[in-house]
Amino acid sequence: MNRRDTLKTIGIGALFGATVGTATATSGRGGNDSNAYLTVSVDCDVDNPARVRVTSNTGTIEIRDMDDEGVDAVNGRPVLEEGESYTKSGVPSGTAVYQAYDPDSGEKLGDELSVQIDCDGDGGSGNPGRVGNYNGDKTLVPPNLGGFDHVLLYLADGDPFPDWDRVAKAEFFNREIMDRSTEEIFEVRREAIDFHWERFGLDFPYPEAEDDLFAVVDSQGDIDATFAPGMLNPGTGYTAYVVSGKGMPNTYGDGTTNTDTNATGKVRDGSWGATLNEDATLGGTYGATGDSDVPAGTSVTFGDYSIRMGDNEEPIEIRFLSEHPIVRRGRVPSAFNCDLEHDEWGEGQVHGTLGGTMGTGLRNVLTFPPSLDS
Repeated sequence: MNRRDTLKTIGIGALFGATVGTATATSGRGGNDSNAYLTVSVDCDVDNPARVRVTSNTGTIEIRDMDDEGVDAVNGRPVLEEGESYTKSGVPSGTAVYQAYDPDSGEKLGDELSVQIDCDGDGGSGNPGRVGNYNGDKTLVPPNLGGFDHVLLYLADGDPFPDWDRVAKAEFFNREIMDRSTEEIFEVRREAIDFHWERFGLDFPYPEAEDDLFAVVDSQGDIDATFAPGMLNPGTGYTAYVVSGKGMPNTYGDGTTNTDTNATGKVRDGSWGATLNEDATLGGTYGATGDSDVPAGTSVTFGDYSIRMGDNEEPIEIRFLSEHPIVRRGRVPSAFNCDLEHDEWGEGQVHGTLGGTMGTGLRNVLTFPPSLDS
């Protein structure tokens, strides 16, 4: 068999703490890969170091690895019928040396078979001979994905709950999800109003009484805009499927991303947003940078992500603040960039798209720091 032969697993059993099944196997990576008695395949997968499969080519054989000559690649002395295979995961890089034996007489059958295992590529270059498949139930990525300290990926492609009142749910988000007191909610609303003024020149009044905490208000400055609190409809399916360094569950529904509000990975999104009621020239620090003319319907936002991380772990909480206005463009998805703040991770940035032909869909990538040269 050569390297391009296809691995096809037909059945699975258990033997000596490893997997046994009937299989036709590919060659291993490098070195000799088969003889009259054995065929060995190496799969560089999430079980890096490797997952190695040994298949009997003929008759009934006992397989052993010569530990004194190579890496530990076999537990015990499994016996295989013709076509059966034995698999061991977590085999380190190096040379695995296999020998077939007659299980009754203990005599050697044929020559030793040496297979070179190198799942890290040529000397750790990151260029393996091939990329293995992964069929697990979680997304597994290293903590320093791409060289960033933290990387997250959100997806939303759902069916919004029809009775969801975004504004009315803002109180639930702040009091129940973020566990804020009345005074803390006063403070965060003031922070949001200050942000909209300083960055975009949108002027909204401060709340004066508790009844004002979740009120929708119009601007009091030159630009006609509306300020409103809100919580994103969970039915949109907003979910963090990737959190670097974590094994996130791959939960989703029938034709939707995850809409279960209690599922691990669910992104609870609450904001204090502003929407323009007219074409306008934005001010603030954003307006000072150059072209700042935007059409009616443009929005900017200030808020928090709270990512549910299970019953026994605190949620991940991230503050987001619009870097640029979000301009709606009909059938074309809208892009949005937000600055991010996390108590431990520091500053980050999110780049995403929403709406357009995706309907209520969202696609977001978050990185800490904002860029590798930050």
